[in-house]
Amino acid sequence: MLSGTVKFNAILAGDNEISERLYEQTKKLLKQSGVYYTGFVSDEKNGLSAYLPYLGNMGQLEEIIDRENIEMVVIAIETTGKKEAENLINRLSEKE
Repeated sequence: MLSGTVKFNAILAGDNEISERLYEQTKKLLKQSGVYYTGFVSDEKNGLSAYLPYLGNMGQLEEIIDRENIEMVVIAIETTGKKEAENLINRLSEKE
């Protein structure tokens, strides 16, 4: 995994305010586990596009997961967005 021969695809999904910070905090740790960010999903293209490809909006999340063979979704939603987070988790629970 450390050499990069075993890779698992991940996406970062959620708000712009915390997504860049979360990306910086998690990319090295995830890479050590063989997890690599394929891109990000947000309701609009944002500052994270300087680091990752924009894959689409939150309405397309399930399609993006299937198309990109995503095995992990990192959720970047402010704590004030509890309802939004619950909705997103419910949607993701339908996926393996």
